[in-house]
Amino acid sequence: FTGPIDRQLFYQFIMKLPESVLRLKGYVSFRNQPNAIYEFQYAYGLPDYGIIGMQLPLTIVIIGETLDTNHIRNQLDMLQFT
Repeated sequence: FTGPIDRQLFYQFIMKLPESVLRLKGYVSFRNQPNAIYEFQYAYGLPDYGIIGMQLPLTIVIIGETLDTNHIRNQLDMLQFT
């Protein structure tokens, strides 16, 4: 990401991840708090996040089997630009 994303759309994205996604982790910022960086983790269908006190690159890592990376990348891009 190059900037904050919509929190609600991000959670919708997370909850629609295919079962082949084993883990997701990274750093995001949300539009309602653009100066806060959140560390985000998702495993076993459970999301977890919290504000961290450092400035880190906004990035997401998704770990899974037979993932459609182009589709996932497009969905993530849409989060940033909607």
